[in-house]
Amino acid sequence: KYAGITGSKACILCDTGSANNFTRQTECQPCLQGEYQDVSGQALCQLCPQGTISTSTGRKVCQDCSVGRFQALAGKLVCDACVRGRFQPQEGQSACDSCNVGTFVPGDDAAAACFPCDAGEFQNDTAATACHLCEPGTFQAQQQQSVCDDCETGRNALNYGFSACARCASGRYASKIKTIACDACAKGSYQFL
Repeated sequence: KYAGITGSKACILCDTGSANNFTRQTECQPCLQGEYQDVSGQALCQLCPQGTISTSTGRKVCQDCSVGRFQALAGKLVCDACVRGRFQPQEGQSACDSCNVGTFVPGDDAAAACFPCDAGEFQNDTAATACHLCEPGTFQAQQQQSVCDDCETGRNALNYGFSACARCASGRYASKIKTIACDACAKGSYQFL
């Protein structure tokens, strides 16, 4: 409360966005940056809670951190960006989440979502910034996977990043799983598709 005029018979309540913690005052003080007050007649302003900020004085409410950003501490002026491999899809949050296996966040900070690994790729770690290509002799037919599968006998994958294994051509065979290149049939033998 404050008295706006000398000799006043009554004190006036401080407006929202301000407070007065002293006696004999003629005005209320606006809440500082990082603070707010949503109730009139208060002695103190409140710190903006986690997940919110206040960048100007005299605030009645705090601003939520936007998607891809967070604030872990109360009374702050700036929201922090989620680092690579982490994301935040909601406003007003105090932390970021790690991407699950099979997903990643590319080079950008402040991500709102993780992206799935493509077919022919995998990611077996959380909070990843990229996916790995399946090694030769392996494949992955689906998106968002944490492992690659071995090529079955009779099939091969020559290079990295295969989404399916190829059948060995006529006159060639693969007697083991995870074959990179099919072997030629020996003289006197054949392989027909």
